[in-house]
Amino acid sequence: MVVLIAGLIAWHATHDGISTVHIRSTMIIAYLSASLTCAEMMRRYRSMSYTQSLAVFIKGAESMVYISIVLVLAWALGSVNADVHTADYIASLIGGSLPPMYFPMIVFVLGAIISLSTGSSYGTFAILMTIAVPVGFDLGASMYLTIAAVLSGGLFGDHVSPISDTTVLASVGAQCPHLDHVSTQAAYAGVTGLVAFIAYGLAGAYESPMVLPIAVVMLFLSMYFLMRLFGHSGEST
Repeated sequence: MVVLIAGLIAWHATHDGISTVHIRSTMIIAYLSASLTCAEMMRRYRSMSYTQSLAVFIKGAESMVYISIVLVLAWALGSVNADVHTADYIASLIGGSLPPMYFPMIVFVLGAIISLSTGSSYGTFAILMTIAVPVGFDLGASMYLTIAAVLSGGLFGDHVSPISDTTVLASVGAQCPHLDHVSTQAAYAGVTGLVAFIAYGLAGAYESPMVLPIAVVMLFLSMYFLMRLFGHSGEST
């Protein structure tokens, strides 16, 4: 599978150029070839007939139906948000009268909200970067912090978004109910996001590299005390 993917992509890149059609056809050819190879190896070393391998293949394909349904619904909701310009409206809430020290914090929150509502981190980057950077420059805010706030806010929102394709695939791949996966990972990501939010406030006020180790210590202590408070040792009672 790996050899076919690398070889076909390299061939397309040197001949016609890589497009969406080339990527999808490459993945299909590689997956089917790997499945046929696996069936032959099972027949040779495990005495499993092609009919039995086909039954296993179909059973595995059935489990992908749920993933497809959830992804289609998630993409539909993301398309609705895009059509009503939800992200543009949220990004327009950034005003030009904010104090520079608070600007990275606001950008981080807006990036998280946009990514959470659209399920796309890269879409958030494209929308918010073109707005936050010029406004931050006019306000005199740190460009390093502004760009970092856009990137980290978009990734944080995408990580906890129930309509993100990566979140859907992670929950189904782990055979975990989707909303249970979202709620459990949101607890850990929320603590990290809160610490990042505070760190952006400190960095905006002091602009010192010492903010980074302080944030790491804050995150470690937060996780430690929360695990001591809500965690379980796993010992039987």
